[in-house]
Amino acid sequence: MKHISFLGKVTDQPLARIGAIGCGSHSFRNLFPTFQFTPVDLAATCDLDGEKAAVYARAFGAHASYTDYREMIDKEELDGVVVCVNFDASGRPVYPRIAADCLARGVSVFIEKPPSATAREVESMMQAADDSGRIVVCGLKRMFFQMTTKARSLISDPAFGDPMTLLLQREERIPTMDELRVFWNGEFCRPATAFLDHFCHPASMMLYLAGMPQRMIYHRAAHGSGVVTFEYDDGKVASMAFTHGGSGVAGGVERLYVVGTQCQTVVIENCRVYCFQGPAPDGPREPYGAKPNYFTGGIGTTTALWEPEFQLGQLYSKGLFLLGYYDEILEFASAILEKRQPTRGTLLQCWQITHMFEKFAEGPGRMIALKKAP
Repeated sequence: MKHISFLGKVTDQPLARIGAIGCGSHSFRNLFPTFQFTPVDLAATCDLDGEKAAVYARAFGAHASYTDYREMIDKEELDGVVVCVNFDASGRPVYPRIAADCLARGVSVFIEKPPSATAREVESMMQAADDSGRIVVCGLKRMFFQMTTKARSLISDPAFGDPMTLLLQREERIPTMDELRVFWNGEFCRPATAFLDHFCHPASMMLYLAGMPQRMIYHRAAHGSGVVTFEYDDGKVASMAFTHGGSGVAGGVERLYVVGTQCQTVVIENCRVYCFQGPAPDGPREPYGAKPNYFTGGIGTTTALWEPEFQLGQLYSKGLFLLGYYDEILEFASAILEKRQPTRGTLLQCWQITHMFEKFAEGPGRMIALKKAP
């Protein structure tokens, strides 16, 4: 099918025929704009507000709009759907129900995060995907960040050694036990829903860089900040610092440190990626206290920094690329076209994140066992 390349040329390439469910602010800013860059043919839009669905269809080149996604799937011969909808009245994601329905109708599904409120709901999506032979990709965008991808490449290099310590910081508030009880009783609780929504971010980075831990313990300060420590059977340790009450976006919402066993540290600060290492000596390594000159070694033997410039009209200057939205949709469309399972944003990773979220209900100050899979 005819498509437009990055260079503005008309090309022939296979495209995944997609319908979009949910025409809201996030879709408008971050998902619909990716379709022009990915192997996607946007066939139709769907929203409960029919006027909005029609306007989105016209704006983004779809030929049809609907208010019922079932009708859209039945009529449009789609390969997949991209679903981005709000929480229900009790603050729970509705993706498990919609995804299972779409899978049963024979289409693959992209869902936004958070995928669900419970691990059991993710298991229902797993079963529906297995039964249908279709796939589900979740927009765990921190896994798709270009900065995270670079960090994973750096810590996978033998020169880094084994990544044994991860430190993740995020501006976030841990709910109280009373708030979690309200949530698990099925009532609306904004702090618990917000934590469910945002915990996906550091948790997905941890999974992508270090895998699923086996134990966790957390401590909560009186005003809501706190620290979670995760332990691995192979000796790794990961720590999440939730810095509620800090400077907010002024100093950056998140930071990541990964420390290896070969005297290297990888750091992500906003869109900067550092690989810290001491400069190599020009001769024999001097003992501590006997090194008169720090400026030794050469290029490639000391700290490196990757920082994009934002003065040129490059694709990498767009948040769609930096913040993972392009790579999310690319992975979804590519997996459909290549008839393979996704490598990121998988339902297993969704289950692991939701499983960890559920475990906060066991309370602070105690070691909590975690499972790797259902």
